[in-house]
Amino acid sequence: VDGHENARMGRTVCYTFLKQPAEAIAEATQLIAMQVANVHDAYYWRAYNRHVLRELVLARGDIEDAKRLASTNPIHRLAGIIEYDQDELTVAERDFVAAKSMMGGGADCVARWYLGLVEMKRERWLESASHFEDAMGCYERAAAFTEASLRAMEANTDVDPDFKTSQIAGFQAALKEDRSQQYASAFNGANHSARGGNVAKAKTLLEVAAKDPALAVLVAELRRILGGGGFLSE
Repeated sequence: VDGHENARMGRTVCYTFLKQPAEAIAEATQLIAMQVANVHDAYYWRAYNRHVLRELVLARGDIEDAKRLASTNPIHRLAGIIEYDQDELTVAERDFVAAKSMMGGGADCVARWYLGLVEMKRERWLESASHFEDAMGCYERAAAFTEASLRAMEANTDVDPDFKTSQIAGFQAALKEDRSQQYASAFNGANHSARGGNVAKAKTLLEVAAKDPALAVLVAELRRILGGGGFLSE
C-alpha cells in the first residue's frame, strides 16, 4: 500500500511540473481521500495546482488544511502567495515571515520578494524597498550557487553526455532566472527608495539594476526622475 501511495504522490508532483493541473488535482484528491500519512503534502500540491488555475477560494481551503497538519517553508510560502492574491495582506505577511524563519527559509527568495510586494500594495515605500533589497541579496546568492554548479558540471568529464547536456541547460536557465530576479529586485528597491525619499539608496540600487539590459528603459526613466524629472503616473 505504501508503494502505491508513493507512486500516486509521485504522479501528483510529475503532473504539476508537466503543467497538467487538473490531473495533479485528481491524484492529490485521491491521496486526501485515502488519508495517507503525508496527507499535508497532498493538500499542498492540490492547493498549488488550484492556485495555478486561479481557484483561489479552493486553494486557500487546501493550504489552510495543510497548515493545520504541518508547518513547513513551502506550505507557509504558498499560503502567503494565495493570501496575497486575495488581498489579505496581514495574514500573508505573517506566512511569509514564517516561511523565512523555517528550515530552507534562509534561501527563500520568493518569500522575500513577496514581502516587498505586500508593502508595495500598502504603499509603504521604504519598507517595500528594504524587502526588495533583501530579495536582491538572496537572488544574488542563489545565482552564485547556480553558477558554481554550472561550472562544476561543465568541467565534469565522468558523466553521461546526454545527462551532462540536460544538466547544463537546466543550470543555465536557472542562472538566467536568478539574475533576472536579482536585477528586478534591485530596480524595485531603487524605485521604492526614491518614492520614500531615500535618493542615495535609490541611486545605489539603480546601479545594480542597470546591469540588466532588459531593464534599460526603466532604469533610464528612474534616472531621469532622480535627476529632478518627477514621477510619471503609473
